[in-house]
Amino acid sequence: VKLLDFGIAKALDPMEGSDGSTTLAGERPFTPHYASPEQVRGEPVGTATDLYSLGVLLYVMLTGIRPYGREATSALEAARSVLHDEPTRPSALSPEQTTDPQWVVHRRRLEGDLDNILLKALDKRQDHRYPSVAALMADVRAHLAGFPVSARAPLPGYLIGKFILRHRVASAAVALGVVGLAVGLGVSLWQGQRAATARDLAQSRLTHLPARRPGGQGRPAQGPDRQPRPHGPGDGR
Repeated sequence: VKLLDFGIAKALDPMEGSDGSTTLAGERPFTPHYASPEQVRGEPVGTATDLYSLGVLLYVMLTGIRPYGREATSALEAARSVLHDEPTRPSALSPEQTTDPQWVVHRRRLEGDLDNILLKALDKRQDHRYPSVAALMADVRAHLAGFPVSARAPLPGYLIGKFILRHRVASAAVALGVVGLAVGLGVSLWQGQRAATARDLAQSRLTHLPARRPGGQGRPAQGPDRQPRPHGPGDGR
């Protein structure tokens, strides 16, 4: 299916479209809620304009509501919202703002990549949007395949997280190996510390033991400054 109209169709009934939901008839035909800021201002349009309108359409498909101008009651209010209001980050929408009864669960799928893809397509500055439909589709395919998307900054944590998600089994095996290595290293260091403590204790005890005489009688040997005790009459001689 190819979508050819991005807001340039004309309502057959001139009374329709007064709320900004259908194409306006006049010098600048567009559907206010799906028009880009440059369309509303009457500036030249191009591929970036269609990408903006496609971004609005994707936003509605994923959230069930428009990115802004939801309270507009006229085409003028809708056009003013396009110019001045910033789109709400999809995953930041509250359940009360949507018609999806499972929104609390579904919005988790939008966090991160899809949030940034939609906001990049809806950037009010033309040169900050995707340069082509192919670039937008490349990001969508990358998200579905678990690869990084260009709409997000290539921070190390983001890139590593994507790699881990794509290689869950291998990453788990590597993580277990690292944990095992760390535990083994810790045990080795602990055992080495215990051995060193025991060695130091043994050396300390040996240092404080009294010296032994060569005869092995177990009596302290006379030191160089110790003189023999004189024998008295009752010494058994």
